[in-house]
Amino acid sequence: MKTDYGNDFYLVTPMTDLPPDPSGGSDSKPEPGQERASGLRRSHRGPYGTRQHSQHSQRARGKNGDQGVDAPAGSFQEKKPDGNRSSHQKRSHNKSGGRRSGRYDKRQSAFGAVDLGTNNCRLLVATPQAGGFRVIDAFSRIVGLGEGLERERRFSDEAMDRAISALTVCSEKLKRRRVGVFRAVATEACRLADNRGEFIDRVRDVTGIALDIISPAEEARLAVGGCQPLMDPNKKYAVVFDIGGGSTEVVAAELIGNGTLNVVAWTSLPIGVVRLSDRLGGELDQPQYDEIVTRISLQVGEFAAKLGWQDNLARGQVQMLGSSGTVTTMASHQLGLLTYDRSKVDGAILDRMTMREMSRNVALMSAEDRANIPSIGLERSRLVAPGCLILDALLKPWDITELRIADRGIREGILRGLMKLGRVQGTHTGGTAS
Repeated sequence: MKTDYGNDFYLVTPMTDLPPDPSGGSDSKPEPGQERASGLRRSHRGPYGTRQHSQHSQRARGKNGDQGVDAPAGSFQEKKPDGNRSSHQKRSHNKSGGRRSGRYDKRQSAFGAVDLGTNNCRLLVATPQAGGFRVIDAFSRIVGLGEGLERERRFSDEAMDRAISALTVCSEKLKRRRVGVFRAVATEACRLADNRGEFIDRVRDVTGIALDIISPAEEARLAVGGCQPLMDPNKKYAVVFDIGGGSTEVVAAELIGNGTLNVVAWTSLPIGVVRLSDRLGGELDQPQYDEIVTRISLQVGEFAAKLGWQDNLARGQVQMLGSSGTVTTMASHQLGLLTYDRSKVDGAILDRMTMREMSRNVALMSAEDRANIPSIGLERSRLVAPGCLILDALLKPWDITELRIADRGIREGILRGLMKLGRVQGTHTGGTAS
């Protein structure tokens, strides 16, 4: 069976640099376990004393008021029945119409990061500690926001309800933990949906959270920054990939010392586990699997070739890190864990070819057989198959022996940035496949 991807996976729109300089990563996941805030210029307090950072950029609005991809987020605000601003909100505006940030102690304040993806809604709350942070609360729920989006280009009412329900939990946790500063981002699904403006408004009205729809470039930066603490300082170069529900980011970076990463190149492939599952519509057979892996891996190989890192690869100076639910699930399976144990998975180093072989075997199993694997289970069995296909394709082109597993990503990238831990920078070339 041939799958039509149109012009997917081509590197287009060369970029000279990323948005202002958010940075990225350390510590954790839903069980108690970094983006730079330059470029996050607007921040102010809501009625709970919470400051919300948002990307400072122009937004495009359609005739119906839909927000553009980089629409700045507003405050974390309490919904008033009459739609009027609270007295606190009125006080927070100065005479010129700007907003005052107020004072807070970074060393004592809790920080929050919300990541609304195509399939999951995730939250981390943490406090700074020497060289990193300590997670004091976390939340993760499968919401399926992007289900049907590939066909309809719109969020369904049911998907929006699920996401808002999860974000309501996040909002309550942020208040309960007295979070001083937080950032909430949305990724590929919100970049694609024609009714994203309606959804963003509903989220703000119901939960008080103003979602910041980030660009693929910033998503790539946050993902690599979130993985930064796992990087081997003895290897100067790193390839990091993050398999999402709606897109997959691949980032090449150079470690230049002093906690700084220099992004050399990146690409965002418009394929993720939810989008690919919607396209496939059922079980994979081997010819179909091989065809799709080949097509994706050719485009990743093109990205690798443009890096010109052949000598670095030959000297063993390139490390590879993988982040996503698929990667951690397959790592847990390879390690033979009956229940997920983050302490054993995060940072684990596994053989690349073994991961490829295992990914193929799991993807070609029946859904029932996948569900019987302890590390997968019934809930994950449907999306693990397309995830394994993408993982195999990402690993195929690289002459790298090992893969380091990262149970961390965008949320950790946000936290590190808000706490100013590490730095991700770089004049580089990147692109988003069309």
